[in-house]
Parts: sequence; structure tokens; C-alpha cells
Amino acid sequence: CLPPLVPPSMHAARQQNLRALHSVSTMQLLRDVLQGLDEPTLAYLATAVDEMHDADDEALAELFGPFCDELGVAACERQRLLEGLAVVKESPPRLAMHAVSSVILPSCALRDLLGDPRSDTDASGDGTDAVAEVAKARRASGKKAGRCTAGAMGGVDQGSEPAGPAELEDDEDQPWLSGSFGVVEDQMQLPSWAKRLFAGAWREELRAWPRRWSSCQVALLATSLSPKVAKVAAMIESNSIDGCMCLASGLDMLVEKLSGLRRADLDASKVVCRRLVEWMHAFDVDCSMYSELLSHPNELTMLRSFSGTLVEPLLRRVLRPAHPRYVVVEPREAKVKPVDAELQQLWGSDLDGSEDMRVAVVLRDGLVQTSLIYVRQSTWWLVASVDFAHHGEAAPGHWHINRTPSGDRVEHWGPRGAVFHGTCWNCPLWWLVIPAGLEYASRPLRLDLLPTDAFGDVDSH
Repeated sequence: CLPPLVPPSMHAARQQNLRALHSVSTMQLLRDVLQGLDEPTLAYLATAVDEMHDADDEALAELFGPFCDELGVAACERQRLLEGLAVVKESPPRLAMHAVSSVILPSCALRDLLGDPRSDTDASGDGTDAVAEVAKARRASGKKAGRCTAGAMGGVDQGSEPAGPAELEDDEDQPWLSGSFGVVEDQMQLPSWAKRLFAGAWREELRAWPRRWSSCQVALLATSLSPKVAKVAAMIESNSIDGCMCLASGLDMLVEKLSGLRRADLDASKVVCRRLVEWMHAFDVDCSMYSELLSHPNELTMLRSFSGTLVEPLLRRVLRPAHPRYVVVEPREAKVKPVDAELQQLWGSDLDGSEDMRVAVVLRDGLVQTSLIYVRQSTWWLVASVDFAHHGEAAPGHWHINRTPSGDRVEHWGPRGAVFHGTCWNCPLWWLVIPAGLEYASRPLRLDLLPTDAFGDVDSH
């Protein structure tokens, strides 16, 4: 299934002073009673409950009635839900509240932000503004960073004693539009959207896209929010409702077009329409850099973990505009460590002065499974990798960091034994490029939502 996306109530531009974390008890109660309902909808309902400060049982019953009807929830369970919510609303929240950055939140962040106990929440737990804390740490680390050298990587296996970067840049995050890159000679043939990307469309990738979507793209987004409700997508396409019209006319217009459906189908379709409009409003805003999108607790923990380390400048570099050289490899074993070992042996000390970045596109069974992101230092350093497949909750196009804060190479880094996952929405588009003629194991949703006025016809990608 395609990844669920964030509702606009999480966007500070539309609702100031929103609490970023909700009590675990609210979410757990909803999961227990509304079994079968997807997590984004559960989190959306938790948000609604939190905002209904003076709601009585009748108002809550009206809110949850359609969902209980659709799921066939028994009367006794409905009563348990109402009684439990009444207790929760009178109880203090169990988790500290953190301010949310006033930027778009990336796909799949909702569960972490709304208090899923499985999420890797802020380690400090002291109720401070996590975003400001990270920004302060990054400024301090920039002042401390200087020249740092280490011996060349010895042998093929660098997992235990890697060399440090030849030189660490003493700078802060730079606005995306201040970036630049040169032309790569003898580049592999790239798809048309990637050619447009490197020809100048990269300046558009952090701009708001929803108003530029065609009706087909809006329908695709609706399908990603709930693949089971195909009637919404069909309605959008048959009425040629593009992104601009959807944002201008809003939920009322979409619901009006749904007339004639059975009650059960209508209720489910209304939920999808509401989430669709909210998602589009949330993403209808420009951003200035990718680091702004690293905003949910797991990502903040990652930023704190790498702040002031040898690896932090490399992460900053790969989150900026770049035109890397793309190479295709079909290794004996498709895991990150053995592939990197093969490439280190193949490339050796091949450090063409005109190249700063390389992306190794890894094939398995004829499909692109992974892309490895390299930065040139004293040798080619693997920094991150993109997976084009579903891995549990992680949708295609999710990415990993392949270094520990101390610089050791790892298969997948993560804090406190967990595995860190970025999303296709908070990494530069050049990470997602593969050479022309190749196919993704699973195509990231973001590529199908590229605005055609900047990147060309989606069907030609």
C-alpha cells in the first residue's frame, strides 16, 4: 500500500500552538476499540478529540458513529470508547509536549508525532523546544568544526576502523536556492524528468506542489490515502478536479460530487476526501531547505546524535543541490556492506577532481533495489542509502544513514538499537534518480506527484 500522509492540523501555519504529542492512552484506546482503522485516521481522530475540550458524549458519539458503523463495533464497545475518552480528557497527558517546527511535516511522521508508544520519541523528555535545541546544537557544532584528517582507509573492509573525512566544512545549513553544481561529463543516460531536474527544475523541488497537480495526480494521492476507496479517485478524474480546483472548492465540493453512493461507501469516501483536502493544504507551502523537513522525533534524535561529529558536515552536503555521477552495479550480494566493499575495491583512490558525489544504483533481479549516496573525501565515503521497496511501515524511497556518529560504516544506523528511516519526501530528488531504461523495485509516490510544468509528463518518466 502507498504511504499515508500528514493532515494539515499538523501544520503550524494553519493552527498555531498545536501540541505535537498526544497522550499514549488516547491513541491506545482508539486502537483497542476501532480495530482495523488505519493509523493516520486514528491519529486524526485523536487530534479532533483533543480539540473538543467541552464536548459531551453526544458530540463524541456523532464524531465516532460513522467509523463504528463502518467497522461494525458493538454497542458495548462504543460505550467503553465514550467512557474511556471521558476519563482521558480529564487526565493529564503522559508525554511532554514539544513545539512543532512551522514547516511541512514529511510523510509517515504522523504516528511518531501523535504519540505512538512504538515511536522513538525525544530522548530528553524535558519538555524543551526540540527544534530550537537542534538548531542551537548545529550552530555550536559549526563553530567547533575545523580541519580533521585521518589515515587512508586500509583494505576493503572499513566497517571497524574507517578513516575520517579529509576536511570538514565549517558552515551552517544553506538555503536550497543558494546551491549550485557543475556539469558531469560522460554521465549515464537519465530519464527526462531527471534531465529537467539538473537543467534547473531542482529549484522547484521545495516549492509547494498541490496547486500544480493534474486531476490524475490528485486521484493518485487520494488512492494512496486509502486504496480501498476507489470511488473517490474515480470521481476526481471523471470531474477533472485538479489541485487548484480541489484547494479552492474544498471538502464541500468533493462531497457534493459523491452523491448517489451507498451510506457505507459515502461515509468512508467522506473520510478520504477530508484527509485529501487537509493533506493538500498542509503541503501547499514553500520550504527553504531539506533540513526543515526533518522535524518529527526520530529525525530530531538523529540530528542530535550527529551534531558536532565528523559525519554531520557530510549529511549537510548530501542534503543540498548536487549533480552526482550515476553508476550501475549488480553485485553478488545486494546488502550495503558487501556492495560498498566491492565499490571501494573497484574505485580505489579514483578521485576525479571534478566529482564530489556519486550514486551507486544497485540492481537485484533486474530491478533497482537500492541507491548508495557517496561523498568524495580522502576516498569515496558512503553516507546514506535509499531503499526502493516496502520494509515494514517504511514506504518505497525511504532512506537510511550508513555511518555511526563516530564514522563507522554500518548497514543501517539507528538510535538506541532502532533503525532510522527517512522518507522520499525529505531527501533531495537527486537521491531518487536512476538511469534511463531501469525500473524501480517499487516506485516512490513522490515521483508520480512531480509537477508536470517543471518536470514534464509523468507518463514519460
